[in-house]
Amino acid sequence: MKSTVPPLLPHERWLRAGFVAFAGLAFVFLAIHSSLPSLPCGFRSMTGLPCAMCGGTRSASALIAGNWRQAFYLNALSLPALVGMTLWAVVFFIELIRGRALTDWNTWKRRL
Repeated sequence: MKSTVPPLLPHERWLRAGFVAFAGLAFVFLAIHSSLPSLPCGFRSMTGLPCAMCGGTRSASALIAGNWRQAFYLNALSLPALVGMTLWAVVFFIELIRGRALTDWNTWKRRL
């Protein structure tokens, strides 16, 4: 069966490689986050209200450490965000290896 998806263009390869590298660095950062100082939330410091991702870094760090209950308690929104980022990075990594997209992303772009 012949693929109908054209090969990745150079800028598409760079975009995918950059995202995979960013995701890898983010996981490394989250794995060692407990020993690093954390930055305060800019939205919370300006308004006094928590933003949608307040506690997200600590939650993702707890999730990577295997503490699901603590991760859900700190910020439940960070769990689907982390899973989505992981899946997206895996898809982009597979596309880099193959040299072509798994699907026609232009169809998805038009829908959004």
